[in-house]
Amino acid sequence: EWETTNYPTNQNSGAVAIWSHVIQSPLVEYDENLDLTGVLASDWETEEDGALVRCFLEEDMQFHDGVEITAEDVKFTFNHMWDNPGAFPQGGSPPYTAIDVVDDKTVEFNFEDSFLPVISREWPRWGIFHAEAMREAGIPDNPAAGSIPIQNKGSGPYALTNFTQGEFAALDPHPHN
Repeated sequence: EWETTNYPTNQNSGAVAIWSHVIQSPLVEYDENLDLTGVLASDWETEEDGALVRCFLEEDMQFHDGVEITAEDVKFTFNHMWDNPGAFPQGGSPPYTAIDVVDDKTVEFNFEDSFLPVISREWPRWGIFHAEAMREAGIPDNPAAGSIPIQNKGSGPYALTNFTQGEFAALDPHPHN
């Protein structure tokens, strides 16, 4: 779990799940009854027989540094994951044509054909990244080798407060998620 902060490069799906649901938050996840429930997403809808999937984000959700989580962060996250499938063993490459930011809290996923697994399989898999921090760290230019800036930049219920690669991670509850 603690080999790297660039957790999508980890081949262990359990390790990826910890990062994506504890230090980061996904758009949706499965509850104890295996029903999909919103985490960062307040709601979602489909159009065009599932070729267009629209996601509405919760209000007042923040990264650990206090920056508001926006549709741009969602777009960045999924573009990053889907445009670099070779870098991430748990990643995929859905048949998407575009991810569009409608406004700060609305993002649209456009696909060639109906692709409803985006809701049930892709959204629960990945925690949402802090797009600005990722760009500043140069992650888009070197997705597999970079170190994702997690301390104070996560989107999950716990903030990473101390980290020693391969040995130790300290987490504190975060009140905004």
